[in-house]
Amino acid sequence: MASPALAVFRSGRLPQLPSSE
Repeated sequence: MASPALAVFRSGRLPQLPSSE
C-alpha cells in the first residue's frame, strides 16, 4: 500500500490538480 501518487499526496505536493490553493 505505497503508491507514488499517495506519497506525493501525503507530502502535500501535487503538480497535478492544484486543489491545494
